[in-house]
Amino acid sequence: MRRIQLRRERALRSDVGFRMTLRVFLMAGLAAVVGVAATAERHAFILSPGVGPELLKQCSRPTPENVDGFWIPTTEQITELEALLVPYLKSVPAGRSLRPLEQYHRQYVGFTTRGKRYIYGSFYAFAVDPKREATEPIIVCDGGSSFWGIVFSVESKLLTDLAINGVA
Repeated sequence: MRRIQLRRERALRSDVGFRMTLRVFLMAGLAAVVGVAATAERHAFILSPGVGPELLKQCSRPTPENVDGFWIPTTEQITELEALLVPYLKSVPAGRSLRPLEQYHRQYVGFTTRGKRYIYGSFYAFAVDPKREATEPIIVCDGGSSFWGIVFSVESKLLTDLAINGVA
């Protein structure tokens, strides 16, 4: 009788352990899916270095010059840039005329100038085919504050060169 009792207790403990493991696994999976959804919701795209020169050919705003090369920023670097962006935009007069950040889609590419690493961000306030946004630079002439760009220094963590498109 005692053996049967011990077997039931072990089975129950094993079942509880399995259920706990399953819950943790399911919660981790849910967190991963939510993380993916949150990234997609931001509408942020990191472009390949091959299209970097094209992204810097904006027709109605200045972009970085004297670029030596291009590289791929990490998602951590983009997260850091975006965390600093909202306070920066509130601190400069031109930034206060922009819409809230969540209303913009954006494309990023890393570039180097004189051996220093920077990230260029191009922001636009309209939806485009996500497959296109992920691979092709979005270039728009004019449009005012619906379209703008900014430079982030990876080394100094400073945002500079806020440039807003002109108005036709």
